[in-house]
Formats: sequence, structure tokens, C-alpha cells
Amino acid sequence: MLLVEALAGLGRACLSISRSPSYQLPPAQPFASSVATFRTTRLGPTLTLKRHCANSSASFATARLVTNQKYTLGPLSGEAAGSLSDVLLELGAQSVSVQEHRPKGREEQEIFADGERKFWDLSEVIAWFSPEAEAARVVEDAGAILGLQGLQGKLEEVVDQDWQASILESYKPLHISNGTWIIPAGMQPQDPEAINIFLRPGLAFGTGEHPTTQLCMRFLAQQSLSGKRILDFGSGSGVLAIAALKHGASSAVAVDNDRVAVQAARENASLNGASSQMDCLHNEDYNDRAVDQFDGCIANILAGPLVELAPLISVAVRPGGWLAMSGILASQAADIQSAYGQRFKTWTMLEQHPWALIHATALEGS
Repeated sequence: MLLVEALAGLGRACLSISRSPSYQLPPAQPFASSVATFRTTRLGPTLTLKRHCANSSASFATARLVTNQKYTLGPLSGEAAGSLSDVLLELGAQSVSVQEHRPKGREEQEIFADGERKFWDLSEVIAWFSPEAEAARVVEDAGAILGLQGLQGKLEEVVDQDWQASILESYKPLHISNGTWIIPAGMQPQDPEAINIFLRPGLAFGTGEHPTTQLCMRFLAQQSLSGKRILDFGSGSGVLAIAALKHGASSAVAVDNDRVAVQAARENASLNGASSQMDCLHNEDYNDRAVDQFDGCIANILAGPLVELAPLISVAVRPGGWLAMSGILASQAADIQSAYGQRFKTWTMLEQHPWALIHATALEGS
């Protein structure tokens, strides 16, 4: 039975909703003043917030704590998780996310979006419902529509909070190394003489907290960048391009395939007084003008995209220039080296277990 026919049989309207699956979703959070929908790309996750006003009444001396309902369902196959997500949204869930179901001891399964809808082999669906919704009945109806027998789930009530405000409050100045700090916008640096990179948190991947971002920043701090042109491929917030400029690079190009991330990188460049030195491009715009080569390229993505994009990234580095890649596990380094081995030599690996950064030099005459 087609989904639209099944929904019509229940007397409900069927909407067309399109989402990209996530290879890694942040923990879902309850909130009164924001509705979150997760959107992901090959080069990094983003979070889109839709604001709405929480109900309030001045007649109450004490505010009532409103609770949302959180339903965690799984484990499910990736195909079933994707279909269940759609149906739950059609039947009234406020937001739905899919994450990997990873039993203890099981290795993380890495996936990335390439224009096709992809999920993990074993997935969990997390659905949020309003306090008054009949969540259990909605889940039961969704299971019946899809023929999911014995659908397992856990229903919780979670007190609302201002999710966006609580996340922003959690950001603090972060010391990376070599006198380099990441400072959330609006905060004062502890050491004005240090290399301080100001970021507006929350718009795109790259707050400096992830080990791979830190590996990349430590690598940049060790390079002689004076007067160099640097490419940050898969730039997210633009933090690495900004770091390269702060360490002496003359110019940087930040490329991402998410337009929200491109805008975030532009805003962060402005925060750091680097707008005139830093071009922030969508990958389509970069592909149209990718004729110049760079003295160095840093790409903090994932192993899968790094292998797939090897032909494009390889030619971005001039002969004798360097390429540094992270977003990978140490166990994946050999596969990355194999994909780039024809044009690069002298491979070195930096580790922050279990993550790694590998870098090499482009062959002369290549």
C-alpha cells in the first residue's frame, strides 16, 4: 500500500517532506522557544532553528513547567528509520532525528550524504511531541502503516528549556595550543596578546572543541605560513582559514557545500577583521573558478568524502606545497594515503586517539 493511500485511510493529510540524513547528529534537546530541524551535508552538519513564542500567563504566581515528550525508537534498519521518520512527521511529531544505534563494542559506521538518502545499517529514531499529543498512539499508527511489527521504543517526558540560550551559555574560551585561543563572539580574550580567533557559535561545524579541529589548528601553528595562500576545503565555520591568516598567511579561501556554512564563515571572517583576506565560497562557485593552486590545503572532512574528492583536492595544491587532511580515524589513514599517493610524498601522521591528521608534500612537476 502506498504511503499516501495509507495516510488517507486514516483521514490525515499527507505532506511531502524532504530531509537529508545525518552521519552524526548532536543530542536532541528539549526547548520551549525553538523548534529544531537537523540538516546535514557532506562537509559538515548544520542546525536550523525556527523560533516560536512559548505560551505564558501573567495570572499565575508560579510558572508551570511544561514538558515535551521524547520517543526513542529502535533499533531499526536504515530504510525503516527513514520511512518511520517521514510518517511520524506526517502524523504530528514536532521534530524527528535519526542517529546511529551502536551497541557497546561496535565500531562507528561512517556515512555521508552525496545527494542520496542514506542512513546507518542500525539506526534509532528520536521523535519529539508536544505535551498534549498522544505520542504512543501516533507511534502505533506509524508502525501499522509501515508494517513494523514489535516496534520498540522508550517514551520520556522532558522539561522544556531555552535550548538555544543554554547551548550558547555552554561555550567558553578554549585554549588550543601554541598561544592560540578560540573566543566565542562577545567575550573578552584572557590574553589580548595571544592568537585569538573569534567565532559566533552554533551556525556551522568548527567550534574548536572537536579533536580533529584541534589537530588541524596545531598543524597550522607549526607551519611557516607567512605570505602563503591557503585553501580550507570543507570549511564549516571557517575557523581553519581564519587560523591560517592569524598565523601569517596572506590570503585564504574557505569552501563548503552548505550555503549556511558559507555565510557563517563570512560572518566569522568579519569578526576577526579578515574579510579582505578571506574568500568564502560555495563549492559550485569554487568549481567554476578553481584554476589557481595554493601553497597549502587543509581539509577536515571525513574519510569517505576525502577519498571521493581526491581528484579535486589533489590539483588544488601547487608542486612543493602541502596537503593536510583530518576528520579521519587513525585506522583510515592508509586508505586516504592510497587515494592521494600518486601526487603526494613524505606522509606524516599526527594523532589524538582515535582521530588522526595526515599530511604530505605535492610532488615537483606534478
